[in-house]
Amino acid sequence: MANGRLPRQYQSLGLSGTRADLERAMVLLVEEGSLGFEEIDHPLRLVAYFEDCIQITALQRQLGLAVPNVHVQVHKPLTDRDWHRLWKEHWQGFPVGRNFFITPSWQKPPRTTRQVLKIDPERAFGTGLHHTTRLMLEILENTYRSGSRVIDVGTGTGILAMAAATLGSTSVLGIEPDEEALSCARANVVRNQLKHKVELRHAGWEDIHAAVDLVLANIHFQMLVNALPTFSSWLTRSGSLILSGILSEDVLEIRTSAPSNLRFQKEFSSGEWKALLFQKN
Repeated sequence: MANGRLPRQYQSLGLSGTRADLERAMVLLVEEGSLGFEEIDHPLRLVAYFEDCIQITALQRQLGLAVPNVHVQVHKPLTDRDWHRLWKEHWQGFPVGRNFFITPSWQKPPRTTRQVLKIDPERAFGTGLHHTTRLMLEILENTYRSGSRVIDVGTGTGILAMAAATLGSTSVLGIEPDEEALSCARANVVRNQLKHKVELRHAGWEDIHAAVDLVLANIHFQMLVNALPTFSSWLTRSGSLILSGILSEDVLEIRTSAPSNLRFQKEFSSGEWKALLFQKN
């Protein structure tokens, strides 16, 4: 016990089921405050982690009702030391798309011509491992126009904002309402020597007025629906909007909710997850 403080603890749930059912469970658990997920043994088993304040048995019952085909067990709580050891053991560097190699700061990346981004996720979302983040990175590198002004909504670790900066944007603003995630993003921006290119702001999309060429938003689909008019108002003529955090069954609602001045361009898929590209008329 350091400085008279008790070790911080984290709750966890073990999940098993089909890939499709686990994807649905993950969406619900992110909404309920999950800090992250660990694949164990094989791809059809996961552990989800939470702050100690979560009523874990109530969440177990809720998940059982919402996704009945997923088997859910309450696991033994973890201390801070266990948490950090866990994600350091399992968080390994990997390539994404054509241009990027994502690595934790404590690992030396391999020799590569790719753009290396050092990401320490801590308790923020966005390492590039999840389908939605990979989709966003791959679409970004295929549609990006050099010199663009960019907003990254719900920046998390800052990974998308930093990727846009390395591709040649003139300005990048990452906005994040969660202070802990924002602190993580700031550390990552400094770690990658991108402080001069990426501005980070403690804000939600409702707080921002801007004129940009590209909006990136990898957030919950209901937030996307609510924010679409605002995203449209930020975009300059012919500006682009890339959205993810969308399951297959939610695509139609997103498309029909888009303002008339946003023209749907293309749908991209990874597993059960979708990303959508729009352009402003």
